Amino acid sequence: MGKWPVLETLLTLFVAHVLADFVLQTPWILDNKRHWKGFGLHILIVGLTAWLFTAAINPWPLMVIVVSHALT
Repeated sequence: MGKWPVLETLLTLFVAHVLADFVLQTPWILDNKRHWKGFGLHILIVGLTAWLFTAAINPWPLMVIVVSHALT
């Protein structure tokens, strides 16, 4: 971590979210987000990219990210 660890984490999560929403999201997921299968797959992809990009070991911050994304 550098001088601004919170900013670095936020930027990393932003990049992970953009990747999950625009690169990894298939047309099927986009068309089916209103149904539990499409929405669940989308949440799984967002959670996995956030975890991979931040190398989160503690699952609680990741759960906060996934749940907050699911509620929005």
